[in-house]
Amino acid sequence: MIVFLDETNKVFYIMPPKCGTTTIAKMLNVDLHSIYDLSNINNTEYKKVIIIRKDIVDRFLSGFYEDLFNNTCYLHP
Repeated sequence: MIVFLDETNKVFYIMPPKCGTTTIAKMLNVDLHSIYDLSNINNTEYKKVIIIRKDIVDRFLSGFYEDLFNNTCYLHP
């Protein structure tokens, strides 16, 4: 799971890869690969937003094709 933290608005955005993480990171103006302190995730002052894809088959195929075409280990038997 990928977690973004908007400290100003006290919101955690939680999502799996391939569900718009790059777009959300750009929208929030945060680094996609930042590591956030999750000690406040159980704090009731913070909202939690979980983003998922509606079509799980589409999500699976997207990840499969990315791995298939971008991972060179499949080129060598």
